[in-house]
Amino acid sequence: MGDTPFGHNEWALILGGSSGFGLATAHKLAQHGLNICVVHRDRRGAMSRIEPEFEKIRERGISLLTFNQDALDDGYRAEILDGLAEHFGEGKVRVLLHSIAFGNLKLIGPEALPDTNARATLAHELGIDEERLTEVADRLFAEDVDGVQGITSPPHYSQDAFLEDEDMVRTIYAMGTSLLTWTQDLLTRGMFAPDARVLGMTSEGNEVAWKGYAAVAAAKVALE
Repeated sequence: MGDTPFGHNEWALILGGSSGFGLATAHKLAQHGLNICVVHRDRRGAMSRIEPEFEKIRERGISLLTFNQDALDDGYRAEILDGLAEHFGEGKVRVLLHSIAFGNLKLIGPEALPDTNARATLAHELGIDEERLTEVADRLFAEDVDGVQGITSPPHYSQDAFLEDEDMVRTIYAMGTSLLTWTQDLLTRGMFAPDARVLGMTSEGNEVAWKGYAAVAAAKVALE
């Protein structure tokens, strides 16, 4: 990619751009000269972390427009597109990235109790404190040492509240089919550049069984 592959009035519209892949993409595209519009939904307390990231993007000499609003609300979507169109005038959206992370992680049914306790057994065999072993395993897992996952602290899942129809519907729309709605509105308004790209974030969880991932997996499969 060259230093200036984009026109001076071309934009990236990033849905979910205040953290994770969305924010990383905003930084990368801004680095190559694309103006950025970020739609995000964050509490006021989180802005102390987010604003410095936005300022780094602005320092690259491009235009940055941000909307801290619900991207899944029809009214807000119209307001955001009106504001973007007013801001860039004859500009066009070259990239639309859907990176909304709003999904339900409830289980679909009660979880069976494990038959063994590998962590306790290992700690006993090594003659060390189980709590200390857990601390080390948790730290290593956070540092991407995936092999220790079986002896880390287990995630907590409610054994009373399970996925319901509304949970599935909301998650599938938020993390999947809402991309269609945004794309249709941009197309209807004539806001896409001729060489525009529409991108969505998928996941390995579409093909691998992950605990608590049923609704999100369904959303990502719908997206694909």
